[in-house]
Amino acid sequence: MRWPHFLDSELLASAMATTGSVVLALRPDHTICFWNRAAERLYGLRAEEAMGRDYVATFIAPEQQALIAADIRKVLAGDPTWDFEDDSVLADGSRRTLIWNVQRFENAAGEVCGIVAAGHDITARKDAERAFRLVWDQSTEGLLLGGGPGIIDCNPAALAMLGLTDRAQLVGRHPLEFSPAVQPDGEPSSLKARRMDALTRERGEHRFEWVHCRPDGTPVPTAVHVRLATLDGRKLTVIAWHDLTEQRANAEREAALREQLAQSRKLDALGHLAGGIAHDFNNLLTAIGGSVELAMMDVPADSPAAQELRLAQETAVRASALVRQLLAFGRQRDVSYQSLDMAALVREAQPLWRRLLPASVSLVTDVPAGPLVVWGDPGQLEQVLMNLLVNARDAMASGGEVRVRLAAVGSREAGRACLEVVDTGAGIAPDVRERVFDPFFTTKPVGSGTGLGLAVVYGIVSAHDGTVAIESVLGEGTVVRVELPLSSSPLPQPTADGVATVDGRGPATSRAVLLVEDEPAVRGALSRVLERAGYAVLQATHGAEALTVWHANAERVALVLSDVRMPVMSGPDFVRQLRGMGARTPVLLMSGFADEELVRELPTGVVQVLAKPFPSARLLSAVREALAAQRREVATEGLPETGGTG
Repeated sequence: MRWPHFLDSELLASAMATTGSVVLALRPDHTICFWNRAAERLYGLRAEEAMGRDYVATFIAPEQQALIAADIRKVLAGDPTWDFEDDSVLADGSRRTLIWNVQRFENAAGEVCGIVAAGHDITARKDAERAFRLVWDQSTEGLLLGGGPGIIDCNPAALAMLGLTDRAQLVGRHPLEFSPAVQPDGEPSSLKARRMDALTRERGEHRFEWVHCRPDGTPVPTAVHVRLATLDGRKLTVIAWHDLTEQRANAEREAALREQLAQSRKLDALGHLAGGIAHDFNNLLTAIGGSVELAMMDVPADSPAAQELRLAQETAVRASALVRQLLAFGRQRDVSYQSLDMAALVREAQPLWRRLLPASVSLVTDVPAGPLVVWGDPGQLEQVLMNLLVNARDAMASGGEVRVRLAAVGSREAGRACLEVVDTGAGIAPDVRERVFDPFFTTKPVGSGTGLGLAVVYGIVSAHDGTVAIESVLGEGTVVRVELPLSSSPLPQPTADGVATVDGRGPATSRAVLLVEDEPAVRGALSRVLERAGYAVLQATHGAEALTVWHANAERVALVLSDVRMPVMSGPDFVRQLRGMGARTPVLLMSGFADEELVRELPTGVVQVLAKPFPSARLLSAVREALAAQRREVATEGLPETGGTG
């Protein structure tokens, strides 16, 4: 091969052959006329194999061939190319990226003979750049380069954090421009920024938290890591932002869950406390209530003594209601869910409401004429109505109006009964409104409120899969809105149920009621009520003693009235002993705590469980119903009526 004249020098030819850079020469028609050893190594083709081949057609990626041909024409015209990049295709089909310096060469006569090109393989560098750009663009961390007075580059995540869409919105500006005037710690952003910059210069890097602000005012809490760097002699600042928004939200949710757990434990503790005192307290109320009712029978209705007794009776009822609220709040009461008409419940409660309201407070109701059926416990929902009305009454010390509205809302498939209790009182301040459902929280004077009213409402409504919300404006009043799911279940059919009065006497009989009660005051009061109604009474202080009494009087005992929780032997265990001996005597159980484990699985033959305290009329009605049911059963079976074994 004849060397081009510029390679006639033996020294220059040797240098071209041995340099690590790819050096090649092309004629104007793109055919190869020089191919050094570096070209042989890169392209995998020996010089003798490469000579005469069309370089562009053979070694340039198809999509770049037109561009390279145009560049060669430009160089041949006398315009050298420096730092030109192309993708070369090697003999094995793989690609490499090269950067070229290209200029034309001439013969001794000064005629243009072709071009000479020197190139370097920069594939590894380009791969690293692409990998870096991928990380830069795909990182969820905000990445920024700072230099001089502002930002010189940023990635998409940094733009997204600030609610921006274009680099031009951030490049050239200082992050301080996207910050509130004051940071959450109370330090002005401008002063804190200078302090953070000083610490970074002093240490070479620094970590701190910062709140940025989007153009729409949304705060963006971030963890910032700043590091000083130098690139080609230029001092730069490398900045990484980690968005703390989700972390803060998770922390708030975790704190809320911890608060809920603490509240749940508090409720559980309250439930255990309520359950612990309920039995003894209800025993006392049963004895007090029974003794007061008996005393009222012996004094003229219009006498001062009768007035005092009525006051004592009302106080006992209020004490009983307080225990029920504690038990309801602690969810320690048995509930009996059934289909019930909320409209009827509201209508039936109105006479009691009117007695509760002072003359200065008027009551207005708006209740549909037809049924509004929900699935719930009547006693608990009555408690909700009562608590809401009392709360509204207490909010209007100077008088006003209570409006009770009930309506169906929502679709037929997802309908709800919406109850609103509206008062025209003083309203509730926002900071107080946040705590109205907290147990024992009250704004009433000491001795005027328990702080359980709305807490009980919330607990009951939640247990009924409902919602309760409060709207209030200071000086205008308050709206409490309760929504309960409507039920498609039919309403239970009413049954005739005559309730006896306290002084209604049963027929004199030698048949006896076996009364089993460990509390002497309760046992004495109940015994007097039964005897006054015409029943003979046999007494025992616990189940084991009751067995002895029953054995001695089996033919006389027509009914067993027993407490649940007693020393030595409980009421249910006593009943099981009776049933084990074949006794068919009907049994009424009494409990100061209706949700006791002891009564969750009632023994056979227990007709009813009476929750203490109960009025005497309720007791006598239950006794008569149990005896009547036994007589009907005996008549059906054709057996002699007896309290003994059958």
